[in-house]
Amino acid sequence: MNTANHLWVATSSRKAGRALVASLRLGTPFATIDAHHRLRGPYTMGGSMLRTIAPDLLSHHRELAQRHDLELLAIAPELADSLECQRVTLMATAAPQDRTRYFSATQTARLAHGFVDLLLAYLARLDGPAPLVVIENAELSEATDVELLTILLRRADPRRLRLVICTAGEVSEPLAGFLGKYTTKVQADEISENDDSWTDDPADYVAAECVGDDRQRAAYLALDPAERAALHDQRARDLLGRNEFSLQLGAVPYHLVRGSDPAGAGAKAAEIALQHCLMQGFYESVLHFGRHVLDLLDWSVDGERCWLATVKMGTALSALDRPAEAEQVYEDACRSSTLPAVHLGSAYGRAMLYTRFYDEKRDQGRAMSLINTAICIASLGTEQQRRAYNVTFQENGRALVEMHLGNFSAALRLLDAGLARLDEEVDPGRFAPHRSVLMYNRAKLLSRIGSPEEALRAYDAVIGVDPNYSEYYVERAEVHRQLGAVELAFSDYETAIRLSPPYPQTHFNRGDLAMEQGDLPRAIADFDRALELDDTLVDGYVNRATCQLDLDEWEKAGEDIDTGLVLSPDHPQLRCLQGMFEQRRGNLPAAREAFAAAVELDPSLAAGWCNFGILAFDEGEISAAISYFDRAIALDDDPTIRMNRGIARHQAGQHAEAIEDFSFALLTVDEDDAGELLSHRDQCLRELVSKP
Repeated sequence: MNTANHLWVATSSRKAGRALVASLRLGTPFATIDAHHRLRGPYTMGGSMLRTIAPDLLSHHRELAQRHDLELLAIAPELADSLECQRVTLMATAAPQDRTRYFSATQTARLAHGFVDLLLAYLARLDGPAPLVVIENAELSEATDVELLTILLRRADPRRLRLVICTAGEVSEPLAGFLGKYTTKVQADEISENDDSWTDDPADYVAAECVGDDRQRAAYLALDPAERAALHDQRARDLLGRNEFSLQLGAVPYHLVRGSDPAGAGAKAAEIALQHCLMQGFYESVLHFGRHVLDLLDWSVDGERCWLATVKMGTALSALDRPAEAEQVYEDACRSSTLPAVHLGSAYGRAMLYTRFYDEKRDQGRAMSLINTAICIASLGTEQQRRAYNVTFQENGRALVEMHLGNFSAALRLLDAGLARLDEEVDPGRFAPHRSVLMYNRAKLLSRIGSPEEALRAYDAVIGVDPNYSEYYVERAEVHRQLGAVELAFSDYETAIRLSPPYPQTHFNRGDLAMEQGDLPRAIADFDRALELDDTLVDGYVNRATCQLDLDEWEKAGEDIDTGLVLSPDHPQLRCLQGMFEQRRGNLPAAREAFAAAVELDPSLAAGWCNFGILAFDEGEISAAISYFDRAIALDDDPTIRMNRGIARHQAGQHAEAIEDFSFALLTVDEDDAGELLSHRDQCLRELVSKP
């Protein structure tokens, strides 16, 4: 057994796991954490880890805590009393009724990576051996903690942080796969159970959030139902008395739903958790608490509350790419209620599914029909400002449908009309979050159909009203790139990285810009970071391998090519890079096979045809090489390809044609690259003049 690695302690019960961990004599744990979702819901594990280090972190490493304020406050909300968030966005601070945009499903991955960055940076400042963290009930973690644990296993070097992951029973994917890859597994049958600390007292069982063995559960079930409910009520009161909000995302609603007033106190507790999880992007828990609310309430009595739970579930299912289930909850709501808000919101929600979220079932005609229904219902509202807002919100949805239909001018007119309507009919400052959404959508549309200067002004405007939204800077950086403002683009990428928990696209885009500018070490550093954040990012391997080939880092390039091809065997650019790598190694048959595969997979890949031509030339197949260069130039009239064709034409005795290629290339290359072209052209001229 490798006790220097992360360990997976697989047992039949938590008692056996504790006994086994003790027998391994790994040392005193830095922390022992119960990851069972029932305790604190999302980030039960992550929040417990943060609360363990929070006193020292906030007292002695406050600048580190402040740098990760978003992650800290999302994962351990109790820390809001001790840490002010300085990177908050306009939408994140909006009242629930004014929130019109929600996090994507990738938000939790961003939080997890930010958490890992923070934790590893903090631990690196501590003296002594690598801290040991024992995590119990890992197989019962909520989805956010499962994601966090997989990232932690992949990124945490056991020499800096040793994890002991304890499970009792079956472990599902993806956690099982990560445990198999990154840990040494220890089985429970290596030692006997000898933990006598647990009792059969039902009150103890309830106080442990109903986690225990079969004997304890039997004693609990033997109680009179009223006695059981009283125990749950008392446990909820005890937990609420601790004034730790994260308990209201797990144990508090769990007990109140099983207490003496499930449809009253239980439903309200579930609604509190449901609202918070929606705002934070914890979508699996949104579904969990939404089902609780719908099970506890009656549409005929609490129709508005049932609808609020439903629309939250529809939002979550859409974000999780489960559109068929989202459509079903909207259909169920329409069958259950005659409230106008239900039919308005369901028409809009289903329109978005058909225009945006469905793949094979995507239907823009159906989407237009549904969004028109939503606009019609919205226009019947009686309160002027709310009606103006509702119509504008629905027309923003119609603008998306128009855009997907290719009617860009119609989409822009709808957005402009919506902004004008809000200015004319709504009090200044009211519905500010949705105004910013309209401004953002307008900027995105202008970046597609307008001039870069128009798009830049539109992005400047939306950043002016919501300056902490990371994606705005990423997209504005792309506009700066179009305008040739390289340093402004780099500056926007820097700002985007600073404002958000980490995500790969920003680093990939910045690396791509550095690569474009010829700063390959800087580009590789960004691709390294992008791949640290997402080790399945195929384009990251493509670009990093390209840089490494240019720097003659052939071994590293080969590793990236191999890894990328495991993820995407039919990626034409990777096949092209594979051909270059094999050609460099002298394995010409393998190189030929790779180039052939590249151009078969993507006949429009100019680099594939060009490198195929270089290989043919090196093998003495001059005519074939020229034909391959012809294909490449037809796709991309690049000076490098022109030079290669010129050399091949020169070799074939086609001096005039070669001179034409060299002269054309000289028109577009930098002065530093002109010397070789001039040399080739001069030699062709001499040979052409000397021909009889």
